[in-house]
Amino acid sequence: MKNFFISYLSISILAISFCLAQQNKLKAPSRTQLEWANAEIGVLIHFDLVVFEPSYDFRADWNYHPSLSIFDPKELDTDQWIRAAKAAGAKYAVLVAKHCT
Repeated sequence: MKNFFISYLSISILAISFCLAQQNKLKAPSRTQLEWANAEIGVLIHFDLVVFEPSYDFRADWNYHPSLSIFDPKELDTDQWIRAAKAAGAKYAVLVAKHCT
């Protein structure tokens, strides 16, 4: 039993030493990662067929798909979206393209 306890204690000490050594190997974030983390506010823009056919619910009926001709953004001003995002303090914008609609 004494040998088992000594072996267990030795393995525990080695494991703790290894974990402490690994903590000292952590790398600092890159400049790009810091810039991203400091961006603070951003916008996600979801723009798909539901905008043009609000009743469309792809989850409810997998067999129904609206005609693609309804997607006709003639008066769309994406620059206005970005101006509004910047006015709100956003540092980035992401346009989400959904594969299901």
